[in-house]
Amino acid sequence: YVPDPGAPKARQSETIDATDDVQLKRQITAVVESFFRQYTKGTPEDMALLYADGKKRRVLSGSSVEFDSITELEVGKEKDNRVKCQVEAQFKVDGKEIPQVYELVYKKDGGRWLLEKTQPELPVIP
Repeated sequence: YVPDPGAPKARQSETIDATDDVQLKRQITAVVESFFRQYTKGTPEDMALLYADGKKRRVLSGSSVEFDSITELEVGKEKDNRVKCQVEAQFKVDGKEIPQVYELVYKKDGGRWLLEKTQPELPVIP
């Protein structure tokens, strides 16, 4: 017997211990905006430059999706050269505004912040 299906459960995002570091917020804001611009108008090769693993990711180039703006950005405190942030980004799809929520983890590599992981995860191109 198969049990009755239950109500779907959304994955709960962890709360972020927000930073007060203004310079860190500026740096992360810049890399987050770059991520969304490349995701919507860049190439898989462009995306590879933003990730710590250097792997190409699928992008939305050629679609009717455009990155509009970041409407909310919560940046966590730096811990072990990593920063977690929660982002609400505004996209336009066929002229309609659609908000999307992402959780991004950045890792500092030298003087650069590179993506370690995203939620939702972007597919890797083999």
